[in-house]
Formats: sequence, C-alpha cells, structure tokens
Amino acid sequence: MPGQREQAIRERAYAIWEGKDRPIGKDLDHWLHAEGEIMRCIFCLKEKVESDEHVFPFAIGGCLITKRVCASCNSKLGTSIDAPLINHTAILLRRAELGIAGKSGDVPDAFSHLFGDAVLASDKSQRLKITVDPSTNKLDIYKLYWSPPLEHQNDGRIIKRITVDVRDVGTIDKSIQRERKRLGLEPFPQEYIDKIMADALKNITTTENPEVISTIEQDTQHLFERGLVKIVYELAFFWFGEDYLDDPVAIHTRTYINNLMTLKAGAASVPMKGIITSNILQPMELWSGNRNIHIAYAMVKENSAAICLKIFDLFYAVLLVSENANRYLAGHLSDEKLRFLVIDPITRTMMETTFMEEIRRIVSNMRGREVDRTAR
Repeated sequence: MPGQREQAIRERAYAIWEGKDRPIGKDLDHWLHAEGEIMRCIFCLKEKVESDEHVFPFAIGGCLITKRVCASCNSKLGTSIDAPLINHTAILLRRAELGIAGKSGDVPDAFSHLFGDAVLASDKSQRLKITVDPSTNKLDIYKLYWSPPLEHQNDGRIIKRITVDVRDVGTIDKSIQRERKRLGLEPFPQEYIDKIMADALKNITTTENPEVISTIEQDTQHLFERGLVKIVYELAFFWFGEDYLDDPVAIHTRTYINNLMTLKAGAASVPMKGIITSNILQPMELWSGNRNIHIAYAMVKENSAAICLKIFDLFYAVLLVSENANRYLAGHLSDEKLRFLVIDPITRTMMETTFMEEIRRIVSNMRGREVDRTAR
C-alpha cells in the first residue's frame, strides 16, 4: 500500500536523522537511505525495515539470505518455526558430528541433549546432569544441588540437609549462611562453619556405576515440519518473484506460518500438498551420495510447481508450491526459474544454477565414468 510504505519510510528516515544527531539539510539523503531499507515483508505483508533472514537456518549451516522479512517476523520465525527443526534430536546429533555452531557460536552437545537431565534410579529426588568429559571422552555424572524441606525438631532446632556433588563441597558454607539469612538468623561463626565443612568432607560417599533414569524428548508431533515448510515458501518467493505472494498456495502457507508465530489455533497440519519423510524420495536419489549437504530445486509438471528439499540425509520433502505455475514458469524444464541449489553447511558455501544445468553436469559425469571404465 502506497500510504503504508510512505509512512514506514518517513519513520525510518526520522530514526536515521536522530541517529546522526539531527543534522540540517540532509532530509533527502535520509529519505533515500530509508527508502532503500523499506520493503514489503513476505510474512506480515507490511512495509517495514528489512532484516537478514536465513532461508535455511543458520544453525544447520544455512548461508542463503533474504532481506524480505521484517525484524519482528524474523524473530518469531526463529523461535516458533526454525527452533523445532534445528533442535530436533537427529539434527542436533548431526550438528555435533560436523561441528556446526549456532548463532551463539557453540556446537551443540548432543549427548547432553539426549541424556543430560536424569535422576538416580534409587532416589528420584536426586537430580543429575550427564555430559561427556572432552578430555577423557568418558561420561561425567554430576549431582545437582538438592535440599529437602527444613526439618523442625521437638527441641526447637531446625535442620537443613544438603546434598551436592563432591566438586561443590566448597560451596556448602555459602548455602548454609544464605539459608540462615533467609530465616532472619545471624550467620554462624567461622569456626562453626569450619567444623561443618570438615564433617562434610568426612561424609563424602561414592556410588559406583549408578543406575540412572533419563527422559528423552521426541518430536512426536512432527513440529520440525514447519521449518521445512518455511524453507520451501521462502525459496518459492526467492525463485518465482513478487507475484508469488498472491498465489493461493502462498496465501494458505503464509496464514499457516503466521498463525504459528502468533500462537493462534488451526495451524496443526502442513498446508502444502506433498510429502515430508525421513526416507529418501525418488526425486532426490541422484543426490543421495552426500549425506552432509542440503539440496533444493524447483520442478514443474503441467500447471503445477513443486520444490524438492533435502536436509542432510535426515529429512526429505516434495511440496506443491503452486497450481498456477504458468503465472511464473514457461512450463518446460529449461525454464531459468527452475533453480537448483546446494549448500555445504560445514563451509557455509552454496552453489546455485538452473535445474537443467545440474542435470547436464550429472549426465556429463556419468559419461566420463563410462569412458573411464571403457578405457580400462
């Protein structure tokens, strides 16, 4: 909408002017600068300041960026749409294997995610944290701080029992003094604290090969699928252009994503026709050799367009993005808008070409191998 865009530019130009200490005579410069930053967000459809949205999430090595998403939608996409995908157990295991860090700069500890929060089988009130010691590559079981309710004795005494990991014995004095302060009592004298600490050191016990109970989270609702739908929607816009926003499939998909971002009901089922699976799909068989790359390409049949997607060798999707493909495509495989994309998440590099150029490359490689076998 012209009025909405003009207002967005005006507000952005004013912010730029204020950020530059309100100089005189720079109105046009600031307006032109703001005009270049304002775009129509492909999710909320409002004229807003652009932001960098990773089509494939950064945490899985994505490096394709669109600037057609506003900051507000970008943030909501990260928490509501991308998170179930990048935190899926299978994805976390692969990220840990390949050393792919998220935006925090940390590579996920897949073992901690799987088994990290546990309890002792013999006493479920005793909580544990299980990790792998990188120096020994062995399990490290850490007992978390635990204290039952205060015990009030008949003689007026109040007893507080504390259980900590042996590595935290030195913090018991602080816990005791903190509890006395909470109860409105004076702190114990240092000599009494020293006696308590000495007794604690004598009472250290070790449990060899403890039995533990760990709860493993599983995505039984297939929430990761929403992340794949978002990738396909953004790729369809990226490849088919501005008109795609008015496609009935795009409108339906955008409503589904917006409902998820605003926690509205009625967004449970995937809006696009097609299939999402963990098994190799026939359209992806040619690229099944490399388990650690992402692949996407557009295909057309009659008046329907679909996008095929591969995330590592973990998730595959073929989703219909339009039943009016003649609005964007010429209807044949040599169409320039039928794109092929491969992303190496380890190096965060990508290669994009037309689908037909990729098919020619594959055929050429096959012929080269055939010639080599003949020569032998």
